[in-house]
This record gives sequence, structure tokens and C-alpha cells, in this order.
Amino acid sequence: MKFIPYSNKQGLLLPNYVEDWIPPGHLARIVDTVVEQLDISLLNNAYDEEGRPAYHPRMMLKVLFYAYATGLRSSRKIQKRLETDIAYIWLSGHQTPDFHTIADFRRNNLKVLQGLFIQIVLLCYKVGMVKLGYISLDSVRLKANASRKKTKELNELEEALKETKEKITQIFNQAEAIDQEEKKASEKEPKDLPKELRDKQKLLAKLEQAKATLQELGIDKVNLTDPEATFQKTEYGLKPGYNCQCAVDETHQVIIAQAVVTKPEDTDKLKPMVEQVKDNLKAKPKELSADGGFYSGENLKYLE
Repeated sequence: MKFIPYSNKQGLLLPNYVEDWIPPGHLARIVDTVVEQLDISLLNNAYDEEGRPAYHPRMMLKVLFYAYATGLRSSRKIQKRLETDIAYIWLSGHQTPDFHTIADFRRNNLKVLQGLFIQIVLLCYKVGMVKLGYISLDSVRLKANASRKKTKELNELEEALKETKEKITQIFNQAEAIDQEEKKASEKEPKDLPKELRDKQKLLAKLEQAKATLQELGIDKVNLTDPEATFQKTEYGLKPGYNCQCAVDETHQVIIAQAVVTKPEDTDKLKPMVEQVKDNLKAKPKELSADGGFYSGENLKYLE
């Protein structure tokens, strides 16, 4: 046998626990254990019994701390990880709060979260962890000598606590700044698949339709949500769309001819547009202005 049999569609006779996929000693396990020891009554008291149930603050705290500890600040990217990253899926218990919920949880509970994050870091310090991802105790410079850990001077611990508070404040500020930047740029970000394409059978049907369109048009690119659209050169780069032609009169810019086509080139559009003007107005135009995209020797000959 040349290759090990492979299929990513193979089911399991008995489903695995997601926890089985998290290696022993993984940071996610440490975060989970530490957060379970925290008193989160201040967070719990911020919620009312009325209305729709909220995501559990302990789960949100685990996800946020794990994300920030591993250098991830963006609420949008945390949302993506909750759908694809096994550590996030396990910490969240398969729940997927969106980025608005994640950002609001941090923003609405900022003071409480800062205090809890400090507790988490100090708990990790007490159990002998030297480093916790991006949130770390590196500034303490802990050594391997156990007795040295137990005899830290009070001023060293106070300094460590001060630096930890500053680092946590910096991380929260970074997270807020990133969320604000992404909010402004959200329209320019690649979008997820439309809802109608998330179903596998519907997606396959769209792909078959797209392949048929490719063969029919003789082109090598087609848009799944709008098969007739082709790549057009715009000021933002190549984007799926249409080539819209328009002719207007000189005096009042009244539209006297128009066409919407899929081919991006303009050179072969000049003659049809002039002919449309003639048909619409029952007269020949005396002059015509067009940019270099319409230039060709054949067009000049036709105009003459």
C-alpha cells in the first residue's frame, strides 16, 4: 500500500469528548482550572433574571483570558476561533458568542475583569508558572530554585503586581483599539459565505451552476452568488461585477444610450453604443469623446 487510507468524511462509532483532544498541560486546561477557582459574584450580580439568558460570565472570562494570553486581541478573530479552534470550542462548551457580545462583555465589565485577570496571573504565579502566553510574569524573573520562590521580598512581589496591572491595562486598551479599528474597516473585510451557501447541497448546486457558466462563457472565473458577474478592474482592484456603458448628451448629460455587459474590455463596445444612439435619436452624432479604453484602429476607421 502506497498511502495510509485517508478520508475526512469518516464518522466515529462513538463520539469523542472534545476534552480528549486537549493535550495534558495545555494552556487552555490551566485557564479552565484557574478560572473555576475565582469568585465571580461581581460579574454574576451585573445580570438580571429577566430577559433572554446571557452567556455564562465564567465561560466568557475563560475565552477572553485564553485569547489575550495567547496574543489575540480582536473580538472578531476570537469569534472565528470559537468556530474552528478546538481549544476555544472546549473552553466555550461549543457556544459561539458573536464579536459584538465578546466586545460588550469586556467593555461593560472592564473594572471587574481587570481585577479578575490580576487574580488569574497571581494564581498562576503561586502554582509555579513562569510564563502564561502574552500575559506573563517574566518581569518577576522567577528561578528554578524552589526556596527562592518562597522567599521573595515583599517589595519584589509588589513590583510584580504593579507591572502585572500595567500589562493587563495595556492589553485591554489594545483589545478596545483593535475592535474600533475593525469596526471602521468591517465593510472592507472579506465576508463569510452567504447563508444560502452554508448548506453543503446548496453550495454544490451553486458550484455546478458556476461550472456550467464557465463553459458557456468560455472564461476561467465566475462568482458563485452571481454567476453572470465577471472580474472587473476597479480602483479597489479586481472585483466581481459588470461593465456598464453609458452615453450622454453634451448640454444636459441626459442618458441617450446604455448597456450592461460582462466583458471588461471597452474596445468592442464603441460601435454598438454609437449604433444605439443612432437608433434612439434617429440621427448621427457629430462628435464623440471617449477615453483610451475605447481606442483601436478599427474604431477610428468606423468613426471616420
